Amino acid sequence: MKVALLLAMLLFAGCSPLAKITRFGSPTYVYATRSHPAAYQYSPGGEIGDSIGYLELMIGDSIPTFGARDQRSQVGTYHYIALKGSDTVYVAEGQVYDEYDYLVSKQSPKFRLPKSQDPTAWGRATQWVIERSNMKIQTTSENLIQTFNPEKGWHIGFTITRIPMGDEVEYDVKVVSNNYGDASYRSQQRCAFYMVTGRKH
Repeated sequence: MKVALLLAMLLFAGCSPLAKITRFGSPTYVYATRSHPAAYQYSPGGEIGDSIGYLELMIGDSIPTFGARDQRSQVGTYHYIALKGSDTVYVAEGQVYDEYDYLVSKQSPKFRLPKSQDPTAWGRATQWVIERSNMKIQTTSENLIQTFNPEKGWHIGFTITRIPMGDEVEYDVKVVSNNYGDASYRSQQRCAFYMVTGRKH
């Protein structure tokens, strides 16, 4: 497998132009978000061809990629460049996550932390809202951070609560948005994950 990966990487490096590909280290791994994600044919021109079957992965299994993510083929959809046996293939984002998104996907927006971690976590909550919300903060207290509610358009607001519970503190991150759909829940998870770990990516 390691030999096949190396040969495929050398082949890949000699074909399609890399200028339009987002690179994040080589090689790296992505994690299946569903069982048997679909694999699509990769061509030197960088276009997605026909489906060539499925990857033998179960949820949470990892697969090596070329440390690259490509958005040329379909507007708004990223595809990771991976291997299926000896074939170089595309796998759509959403069927696989990078390590950060995979860890975030397991984070509940409602969680508890030891009281000793509370000052750091609550400070991170404020920082996240300031950086990631396009609505101004309306209310802030020792137990609540709340932005103004979005009225229309692609705006996102937050309500984060803090409840002391003995030796722990319980937090609940909620996102208010009119247009984000499932992305609203992922925004809640990312905020919660940052409060717990300090990681933004």
